[in-house]
Amino acid sequence: MRSGRAAGPALAVCLAFAACAPAGTVPPPLPPARGLSLLPAAQGIDVAPTGQEIGFGRHRAGAITAVARVLGRPPDAVATPPGCSLAEADWAREGLTLYFEGRDARFVGWRAGDGRTFPGEPRTAGRTC
Repeated sequence: MRSGRAAGPALAVCLAFAACAPAGTVPPPLPPARGLSLLPAAQGIDVAPTGQEIGFGRHRAGAITAVARVLGRPPDAVATPPGCSLAEADWAREGLTLYFEGRDARFVGWRAGDGRTFPGEPRTAGRTC
């Protein structure tokens, strides 16, 4: 597992604070983490170059805080769309949507719609709507 020297401690602090947030809350993000990027992963989203992953099963507040930290802003919307049993957090400008399930709002999937967040064709992993 690779370790980002400058970015690793900042992300670790961010993730530690996110783990302490009450379920169902979306804490405001910290300033953007420089040098970090999101990469698609089958079991979540990788945070490069740290070697860390925002894995499926993570609580909503922690997953949203970690992604918001890398992207430099909170999601545009956090809601449950009509006809979908999953809640979603949507970053429209980046074309990224995270999906959450259950009373404890666990991260269960993601969709990157148009190549703005992840290069290439639209992609999904996990459960989506």
